[in-house]
Amino acid sequence: MPHLFFQSFWHIIGKDVVEAIQSFSYSGKMLKAINETIISLIPKVDFPINLAQFRPIALCNTLYKIISKFLVNRLKPFLNLCISENQSAFLPGRQILDNVTIAHECMHFLKNKNKGKTSFLALKLDMAKAYNRIEWSFLATIMNKMGFNSIWIYWIMTCVSSVSFSFILNGSKVGYVKPNRGIRQRDPLSPIFCAEGFSSLLNHAGREKQITGLKIYREGPNISYMFYVDDSIIFCKASSQEVRKVMQIIHKYKAATGQLVNLEKSSVFIRINTSPEIKRDICSNLRNVHCVTQGTYLGLPMVITKSKNQIFGVVRDRIKSKILD
Repeated sequence: MPHLFFQSFWHIIGKDVVEAIQSFSYSGKMLKAINETIISLIPKVDFPINLAQFRPIALCNTLYKIISKFLVNRLKPFLNLCISENQSAFLPGRQILDNVTIAHECMHFLKNKNKGKTSFLALKLDMAKAYNRIEWSFLATIMNKMGFNSIWIYWIMTCVSSVSFSFILNGSKVGYVKPNRGIRQRDPLSPIFCAEGFSSLLNHAGREKQITGLKIYREGPNISYMFYVDDSIIFCKASSQEVRKVMQIIHKYKAATGQLVNLEKSSVFIRINTSPEIKRDICSNLRNVHCVTQGTYLGLPMVITKSKNQIFGVVRDRIKSKILD
């Protein structure tokens, strides 16, 4: 039922709702019906002709949303201590524009700095269906490694693993699917732990001097990666050794999580002073990753050129399209 029903009839059902939520916090058990989720297919284009042209939207039960939200709200004061500072998604005090600004500064440095012996690169990764492939065992292991109490792990894993899906087709509810991995994109719990395993592997490689992050100036911070949910950029030296280490980390992360990194849709931007021989060697190690001089990050251009009208024309067109719709 929609949240409006609960608001309108709270004077009648409010006590029962509170008791249901409290029952979950005491026992850690959830009624099957609470986590039943309906998938609605929203067309991406005006006249869709196949499933790829629809966007699936998960419609969660209101009671489940309340349970999920109260868990997230209790976690929020501590999330900045748990989650890497390079991950800016859905955390208090961290904004998406922080990543955009830092990305622009780093890419400007790579594009214009043509002096010095050391070359760097930026590897932008495309995570295919970032939430759908996460292994539940990986989530439990990550929370355990982060020091979560067993009851907290049980609460969150109950929320994740008790889900079932049905579909709305032609106005009717059909089908039943019980998944064994993945988390819902619109679930408030979804974004929090997805990239932490990846962060841990990259941080360890940085501490062991296996990956060298980007420094824009001598006293500045060392930036080796930036995450915003499934939008990832990795910075390292433009050398075969460091690129191979990055690829090893990506493969290890894929094996542990079930996540799929779509290398065909990923791209690499190599600093301008890098020799052609090194560029060819790097591209060979990155296999299907495309070498580019321009790209987008979080919907905005990664490199700002002289023609601002040309660069930001896409953004302007998107805004116009939204207004007209």
